Amino acid sequence: MDYFRRYDKVDLYIGPVLDRVSKEYVKIYGRKPYDTIKAFQALVDEGKLTMVSEGVYRYDPEVNKPYEE
Repeated sequence: MDYFRRYDKVDLYIGPVLDRVSKEYVKIYGRKPYDTIKAFQALVDEGKLTMVSEGVYRYDPEVNKPYEE
């Protein structure tokens, strides 16, 4: 979510986001993430992200629920 918050109200293609998330995950846990696409879909289902089209997501703080850590 930090990545999406940095680019709020911008349509982001999933490819570069997955690359960034995977790199950060490896730094933290020392292994590759299992299924990050499902994590993005879960954020959409919870209302924290908007799926603009297939493979394109957007975070808009005025529309999406706030993300609490």
